Amino acid sequence: MYYYSKNTKLFYPVALRLDYEAAHTLPDDCIEVDASIFNEFTGCPPDGKILSFDNNEMPMWHDAPPLSHEQNIAVLTNKKNQLMVVANATIAPLQDAIDFNIATEDETQRLNDWRLYRVLLNRIDTSLVSDITWPEIPTH
Repeated sequence: MYYYSKNTKLFYPVALRLDYEAAHTLPDDCIEVDASIFNEFTGCPPDGKILSFDNNEMPMWHDAPPLSHEQNIAVLTNKKNQLMVVANATIAPLQDAIDFNIATEDETQRLNDWRLYRVLLNRIDTSLVSDITWPEIPTH
């Protein structure tokens, strides 16, 4: 069994009630819920949903509010940065093989493919938000 607080949107194991009370950390609005509710509403929410509560103060998934323009830019910039890290990590050893003049034909082609991808990725303007076409990640 668990307690659920609509104010904190957190679950508290009933077995730890005395510890929470001793630490004065158990919210006043807790209601008792069973493990099935706990299991359904912990972890990652479904896409586009946030944890909320219904009229009976029970947890429920609610549609997430749309992101602001600035938040969308931040999400897209993060994605671009993560993709750039992958590209740089893939390019580095391939470039090393070229620099040491030991690259195979396949490595040379992979390097060219990944460098082109990195250039196209670098050209992405994340402030455009809805008009972004991400380049395809090289397949090899």
